[in-house]
Amino acid sequence: MTQPALVEFRDALGVGLPLFVQCAWDAADAREDTVEICRLVIFDGSHCWQGPLCRGDLAGPLGESWRDPANLRLLQSALSSPHLSGSSFGPRAEAAWRLAEVAGTEPELELTVRFVYKEGPVAAVRAARFRAVPLAAALSGLCRAVRELQAEARAQQCRLAINRGSTRMGMSFDVFHMTHAVRKELVG
Repeated sequence: MTQPALVEFRDALGVGLPLFVQCAWDAADAREDTVEICRLVIFDGSHCWQGPLCRGDLAGPLGESWRDPANLRLLQSALSSPHLSGSSFGPRAEAAWRLAEVAGTEPELELTVRFVYKEGPVAAVRAARFRAVPLAAALSGLCRAVRELQAEARAQQCRLAINRGSTRMGMSFDVFHMTHAVRKELVG
């Protein structure tokens, strides 16, 4: 799985009702219906939904063309950069969200994605559903992911500083302490 990204979908559930979506993509080849393509955690501020997006959630009209890396990249763009998806020269992807009532439980969140070609739109994901989960546990997981991303960013800064070959004593001292702090965060 890739490092999860957190993206805001403005007005996803209506005017002034954004969703914050965390996606962790799996690099595996998605050929079987049960293979997980990515794992989503979705927040609206007071509710949370989560679950996998599997090969079986991908719409049939694209058939075997899901093996084409360009289609998977287009799907990723719909969920990782919703305001910049596609270009003026090629297809773009649009993600739409809605609440789906389920008898006796919290509403599920439903995702639909379509690819828009110059010839017209094609369904890419039809009604993938994500179940409601307790908000506290989901926020705890989000905070853990943020801390991991921060630790990785610090580790990259350390590697960059070391690769630059800084010999200044002050810089070396800072790099030593940053490296120690990153190790401490990652271990416990």
